[in-house]
Amino acid sequence: MLLEDEALIALDLQTELQDAGYEVVGPFATCKLALEWLECETPECAVLDTVLKDGPCKDVARALVNRNVPFVVYSGPRQDLNTYQEFSNAAWVEKPATIETLLEALAGLKAEL
Repeated sequence: MLLEDEALIALDLQTELQDAGYEVVGPFATCKLALEWLECETPECAVLDTVLKDGPCKDVARALVNRNVPFVVYSGPRQDLNTYQEFSNAAWVEKPATIETLLEALAGLKAEL
């Protein structure tokens, strides 16, 4: 599951993740759309930005935590880590980062599954 509201970043991440063998759902540019998808589906893992077009992803993060779905936060500075408890146990990759760094974080999640 991919949550990213910057179109170019979202498309690039989607392509890179698919090239690395991940099946990508999304990208979701709003929390509302992501939460609607989560009403009926559960991903194996997720990559999310802390804030999308309609606000902070704390409700999405909470839904993932409640379902024991590991996720990587791919976002700016870690200031939101201290603001939203929902992000406290997530792996954090600070933008800008290489795709290799993000893939390493995802590999760490898969190792925990």
